[in-house]
Amino acid sequence: MKADIISRFIKLLNDVQPTFSEELAAGIERRLREEYRGERVYIAKHTDNLHAIVRSRFSGDNVGQLAVELKISRRTVYRSLQRRNKTP
Repeated sequence: MKADIISRFIKLLNDVQPTFSEELAAGIERRLREEYRGERVYIAKHTDNLHAIVRSRFSGDNVGQLAVELKISRRTVYRSLQRRNKTP
């Protein structure tokens, strides 16, 4: 099933901000469709603080468990743990 992410975004925007004008919504939709027409777009599933979440929940031997719980790959868990050594 393919979803039209732009239509869904506009609907969510209207749900969150009911005073959002239809004219403005139509303008945003038009610009997004012009810019991304026919392209495959990647939408990341993790949050900005994913690395901090992984590091805070890592107990030393739960890489597989974290990957399942956070719905990420084991490789992403390892990257998050390695990142700790690269940042102060």
